[in-house]
Amino acid sequence: MIIAGNDEAKRSKIWRVVTLVSSVLIILIAVYLLTRMFTTNPVVGNWESEDATIALKIEKNDTIQEIGRASCREISRIFRRIQMQP
Repeated sequence: MIIAGNDEAKRSKIWRVVTLVSSVLIILIAVYLLTRMFTTNPVVGNWESEDATIALKIEKNDTIQEIGRASCREISRIFRRIQMQP
């Protein structure tokens, strides 16, 4: 064997280190993805109505920017519909 010659103890130690590092890396990636999934706002982004009369940009700090044309009533109707989505 190329790694650690013929010393079984050294190969065993190297194998334990490799499995430990890979396990820790997998756990860190899982924790990162879970926190990103449950702590970000899924509504953030650009939204456009089906008839293309209004386009909204919702930002992280819950502010809404109107990009397209629409009345205040249409904006409030669309925002309520977005808030009710699971």
